[in-house]
Amino acid sequence: MIPAAGTPMNRRAESKVTTGPDLIHAQLQITGVKLVSGLPDDWLVPLMARIDRDPQIVQVRVARESEAVGVCGGAFFGGAPACALMGIAGLLASAHEFALFNNAHQVPLFILASRRGTIEDPRTYQVAQGLVGLHYLDALQIPHMTIDRIDDL
Repeated sequence: MIPAAGTPMNRRAESKVTTGPDLIHAQLQITGVKLVSGLPDDWLVPLMARIDRDPQIVQVRVARESEAVGVCGGAFFGGAPACALMGIAGLLASAHEFALFNNAHQVPLFILASRRGTIEDPRTYQVAQGLVGLHYLDALQIPHMTIDRIDDL
């Protein structure tokens, strides 16, 4: 993530954040995100609960992840920096929106998605999604990065 102009790169030393959700929330604040939209994934619930307590970030819950793409696109047109939160299943289900809205019309979208189906995931039914998730993003030519360690936040 790129901080706003004039913002120190590491504010973590100034605050007492200790969990992944706290660190991600702090980075969303530093980068100036004003709106978050998403559908809870069990790995994202703690982050969404943390954002709910922040009066500076509006959180819009949706019934389908593709709706989060639309909400964040609307925020872009309204001048509000936004972030979509979803699990990898939602990412896979949003192909049409990415291909049309983001790729064809060049509307930027910042997404935080949980990468399910890895070896540490206790839900074995997520394996198929984990196997194709990054290849899917590559096929749609969506730039992405994976954060595997809390120190990389």
